[in-house]
Amino acid sequence: MRALKVGEYYSGYPARVAEGVSCRFDSSGLVVIVTYESPTDEEIQSHKEGAVSVNFVEIGGVIYVLIKYGDRYWMDCPLIVEITPEEEIPEDKGYALTTVFCDARDSMVKVLRMTAITTKQSIWLRDKIKVLPKKTVSQILAAAGVVQRQFSTKELVGLAEV
Repeated sequence: MRALKVGEYYSGYPARVAEGVSCRFDSSGLVVIVTYESPTDEEIQSHKEGAVSVNFVEIGGVIYVLIKYGDRYWMDCPLIVEITPEEEIPEDKGYALTTVFCDARDSMVKVLRMTAITTKQSIWLRDKIKVLPKKTVSQILAAAGVVQRQFSTKELVGLAEV
């Protein structure tokens, strides 16, 4: 995997991408990709320096990531699990959370930021990933579509387990 840098294109070349949020769990931890069409300076600053709030909920065998940057609105997306975590999580440690914030017009990276989720969240996430049945990306997205038609983001935040 190539290293991403602010000011470079996420896809390696200029390419329009859909606005939205996606999240995967891989060997580096959680990776959240947020894309806005022509983000304002305020939106960029919120993702770069604003407080990061993260919650999780599992519905129908799919884990949903609920995330908020600074004073922006809550966003939700299903978690795509690429690996099953095996390691123990030391007290006062948590999985890394990498945020990649891009302009949807051309995939230009505006913010790269690394934070972490809490120990409690990391343990919950590890344990959920281990017991949930494995699903393909297509199965996860199909299930997410059903849930997102039933629940607003605000309702999902209210259902958050950790």
